[in-house]
Amino acid sequence: MLNLPHFVMISHSRKFRKRPSSIFPLFLGLTLLLLLGFLAVSNWKINKKRSELNSGLEIFSKKIKNLESINQSLAEKLSAIPEESYLEKVAREKFNLRKPGEQVVVIKKEKGNATSAEIEVQKNFFNPKNWLEWVKSKLRD
Repeated sequence: MLNLPHFVMISHSRKFRKRPSSIFPLFLGLTLLLLLGFLAVSNWKINKKRSELNSGLEIFSKKIKNLESINQSLAEKLSAIPEESYLEKVAREKFNLRKPGEQVVVIKKEKGNATSAEIEVQKNFFNPKNWLEWVKSKLRD
């Protein structure tokens, strides 16, 4: 064995021990920094998703209120159905029914009594009906 001074061996052993101890706090600090970054990003994503879900919840609650109002109006109409006068009115208007002994009168318009709106439609140059009539008249000739 070499006879080296005692202080050389001690200093050599101290240098060897300092290196691993200086890496560990750096590694721990980086790990904690990465962990905090990951948690911050995760928290941001969760808050963003929560706000989207809350806005969707508000939209659906508005739709529910709208549907409840429609349901209420339909319930009111349903309660009116058993009345005989309502059924009679619907039968006359929608199904053109009549009571026994009643006579139905139909009033037809004469072609000579065209309304101003009908005359305007006939005069309109861009009316597709006029173009179709013009083509039909040309094909007949």
